[in-house]
Amino acid sequence: MARKPNKFASTFWVGYSDLMTSLFFVFLVLATTLALAFRAQAQEGEAAKEELARIRAIADVSSRLSQEQFIYNSKCDRFELKYEFEFEANRADIPASARPKLIEAGRAIERFLDGTPRDAEVRFKIIVEGRAARYIEGGTRNDDPGRFVKELSYRRALALWDLWKTQKIKLNTPVSEFFISGSGFEGECRYPFTREEEGKNKRIIVQIIPFLAGGT
Repeated sequence: MARKPNKFASTFWVGYSDLMTSLFFVFLVLATTLALAFRAQAQEGEAAKEELARIRAIADVSSRLSQEQFIYNSKCDRFELKYEFEFEANRADIPASARPKLIEAGRAIERFLDGTPRDAEVRFKIIVEGRAARYIEGGTRNDDPGRFVKELSYRRALALWDLWKTQKIKLNTPVSEFFISGSGFEGECRYPFTREEEGKNKRIIVQIIPFLAGGT
């Protein structure tokens, strides 16, 4: 005589199976959440370490770079040459009176780079940025400056590079990269667009930006 199926046992195993499946998904969600939390914590830790290294780098540059010639611009997050001069309108040649101080500044940067160990975790971008002043009277010359303004500001930066080359000042090193740029009427930390201040934008900016080796 055949046994009758045990309905209780069948129901139990179906319920047990559903329970274990639910617990498995709960465990999977918890494991994923914990993994993401640990990963986020690790990333925060790495970010904090990088920020600390960057702060130390800034402090190191401040202590070793000539304070008479350079200053840290916290707003733009860079070191800038203190000495300023203005180009003549529509000209890119450096005035003779400005050359001695610029040569001295280039040699100061070179000494600073020479004193940086090649295996240091910090590298430096040396950027010479040429700029141009806008026309106070406005008009289309400010709205659509064309190639001339960009080329003029670039040639202003290039003039300093050429001056340093004649003095055999080397700023492309194992711990640094040198860049020449022309921003025209653009760029951060410009002088205000006023009759008294705008003319001061006919200049070049020498900036040193520290960054971590292997970083972005």
